[in-house]
Amino acid sequence: MLLSTQTAALNSYNQAKLISIELKLQREIRRAKRTYAKTIELEFKTSDMRSWKRLKEVIKLNNCPPKKCDMDPDTLNDFYLCFEKIQDPPELPPISSNNTPKLTVKDVVNALRLTDTWKSCGPDGIPGKQLKTAAYALGHPLCYLFNNCIMEGMYPYV
Repeated sequence: MLLSTQTAALNSYNQAKLISIELKLQREIRRAKRTYAKTIELEFKTSDMRSWKRLKEVIKLNNCPPKKCDMDPDTLNDFYLCFEKIQDPPELPPISSNNTPKLTVKDVVNALRLTDTWKSCGPDGIPGKQLKTAAYALGHPLCYLFNNCIMEGMYPYV
């Protein structure tokens, strides 16, 4: 209704009427947006899983075209590395041979089996699912590596 009135005022070159109608139109649009937002908010407060489907519809996730990056991967990596803080490894207290903690293969395997496979990779880039799957195969080499790091008081870093 207001849109047709606005069009009529625009066609009749009635500036005062046009301004008045545009203000009313803006108020109506704001009111409609607030009403819509309240409706959506109430809909998402329910625990119904259909609301997630509705959320995808509202934000149009399925209609987004995939984004392409034309940058060279090394250039992109260098760009993001400039935000990293390069830190020296922390100083570990001296360890005497009589109180050196030792890890067992069982400790390492149990820790690997408790890996949450739904979390993202760490700085090593190895997915948790692979660590969990290969827990028994990785137990001995990682136990040896960890015990050497403890004995030397140093750990490998890049």
